[in-house]
Amino acid sequence: MDALATAYAERGFVGLTTYETLASDDDNHTVALVIEITEGPKYRWGNIQVIGLDPKTETILRARLPKDRPVNPKLIRDFYQEYKSSLPAGASPETVEWKRDSQRATVDLTFDFSIAPAQSVHE
Repeated sequence: MDALATAYAERGFVGLTTYETLASDDDNHTVALVIEITEGPKYRWGNIQVIGLDPKTETILRARLPKDRPVNPKLIRDFYQEYKSSLPAGASPETVEWKRDSQRATVDLTFDFSIAPAQSVHE
């Protein structure tokens, strides 16, 4: 089910829902799994806010997520993997803030690469 949801999400269907039913046939010794899929609307990228990233890398990130193109979470994961050495330690695609607007079928993203100031041990 996870692979199915991922495949749909990579095509913009981030609101996918499924309903599974299982039916067994004792006479034939078979089991049937029926999955009803509701795709929902196809979401597109909305506004993208980037905090604390150097301008060159930010430009690359924004170019990968053009506004009004179908949402594809894989593009974000690929960016983090490819530019891992240029990103602050601990930067992860899991920290990206997603804000879905179901009326407009868009997803706004906030990437926060700012690093919290170090605490002094002498305080």
